[in-house]
Amino acid sequence: MQQTEVKRALISLVIVTVTYAVYATWIAPWIEPPPPRRVQTAELPTQSEPRAVDRYAAELSALFADDAWELSSPKMLRHRNTILLCREHQQQDDGTIRLSPCTVVMLDEKQSAADALVMQAPEGAILQLNRPVDLNKSVQLGQP
Repeated sequence: MQQTEVKRALISLVIVTVTYAVYATWIAPWIEPPPPRRVQTAELPTQSEPRAVDRYAAELSALFADDAWELSSPKMLRHRNTILLCREHQQQDDGTIRLSPCTVVMLDEKQSAADALVMQAPEGAILQLNRPVDLNKSVQLGQP
């Protein structure tokens, strides 16, 4: 009696193994989608994101010399008709932000860019806002 139970268990094991092998090799490829292809990042073309300074290149180039740092790759804050440019910014302990060097450009939509008001602070400036902000993150300035 015990031999027949072992024999049945072995036969069941063989049947399950063969059934699984048939399923894995012939049926599963029809049912399951192919595995996702891996794309190597080295093969992707590098596209640089448009810089904010590029949007205002025409206005800024009318105001600064060709070799001015304001035209290279400044960090930019824009609010209505005011553009604030700086190379570096550093968060201060009191919630203010030190910008160095700093240039403020006030444009008038009715006048040409050459008539804009430009204030430059080569030694830097302190920016104080109503509430502390982290300029490393996306910032929305102005009225809520």
